[in-house]
Amino acid sequence: MTLKERLIKVIAESKECGIQEIEKILNSTSKLELDSLEIMQLVIGIEEEFNFEIDDQYLGNEILSDYDKLLDIIQKSTND
Repeated sequence: MTLKERLIKVIAESKECGIQEIEKILNSTSKLELDSLEIMQLVIGIEEEFNFEIDDQYLGNEILSDYDKLLDIIQKSTND
């Protein structure tokens, strides 16, 4: 599974929806509509899936709701 596929899976789990729904959203925008609970679930899911800790500077930041920026952080943090 690619890094992108893994991230989409984590996002879908945090939003409690299907992977196809996330892919459909990402086809039109990189912005994810996440409430505070979904953001916390996303952070936990990313930290578990990619085995790194998201820096506190990103918590509460809109970067966690932007797929492209989030993917960039993960790529840099995991060297993938």
